[in-house]
Amino acid sequence: MEGNKKGNNESVRKNRRKKKKSSILLRVLFILLLIGVLISGGLYAYLSSFNNNSVELEKNNNVNKPSSSDGSVNFLVMGLDLGSGDENDNNDPKRTDTIMLVHYNGKEKRYDVISIPRDTKVTIDGEEQKINAAHAIGGVQYLVDSVEELLNINIDYYIKVNTIAFRKFIDALGGIDVVIERNMYYDDPTQDLHIYFEASKEPQHLDGKDAENFVRWRQNNDGTGLVEGDMGRIKEQQKFFKTLLAKIQSPSIIPKLPNVLSVFPKYIETNLSALNIMDYG
Repeated sequence: MEGNKKGNNESVRKNRRKKKKSSILLRVLFILLLIGVLISGGLYAYLSSFNNNSVELEKNNNVNKPSSSDGSVNFLVMGLDLGSGDENDNNDPKRTDTIMLVHYNGKEKRYDVISIPRDTKVTIDGEEQKINAAHAIGGVQYLVDSVEELLNINIDYYIKVNTIAFRKFIDALGGIDVVIERNMYYDDPTQDLHIYFEASKEPQHLDGKDAENFVRWRQNNDGTGLVEGDMGRIKEQQKFFKTLLAKIQSPSIIPKLPNVLSVFPKYIETNLSALNIMDYG
């Protein structure tokens, strides 16, 4: 009798321990699920903020290329200057210092990028213009139309970033180290743009404003500069962005992520939805 009683007590204790473990496991799973929902909800809300005041692109009937059926899409990335210098003046015409066409190949799951020189000649409202004037004349749709007609493609999405975002993004990263291979001396009082760098074989640490000046430079006040003009500047920008990408991919970015992520909602405009961003990301 006593042996049976001990056996029953031990069985009860084992059952209690199993129930306790099961209860703890369920709590942990619930907490993890709740955290996942909160993170997903926060991420969705964050990415949705990029869509504010975006433009719904109109279909260009002059482009004959059919839409892709394999999930491939085209993005137009435009980097705006400051116009007269007032970042808060939405009526101030702003040109595109940087224009990039990004093609996503849905079949191969890869991206290709083409930089479009800002001095490329296109026809806007019946007149020959530089393509960087399209946005200043008619906004996002004019630039999209110009690129579609130039390359005979359809553009599905656009991403617009102004120069202030670039500055703040570099500052949030803690700056960037770049080798400056030539002297750069240039002034543009209309944009309050003043560039002064001396060549050095050693990397120089640039904050956001300096980095912006570096990627915008094309020639000096005396006319000397890049032999290839805007094509040469595109090559310099590509080298800069490779350096930037290496920094973004390094572990040092982790503690800086909150500051980095806080930059984008105010300064980025896109017709990509939050789901689009997560999908193509």
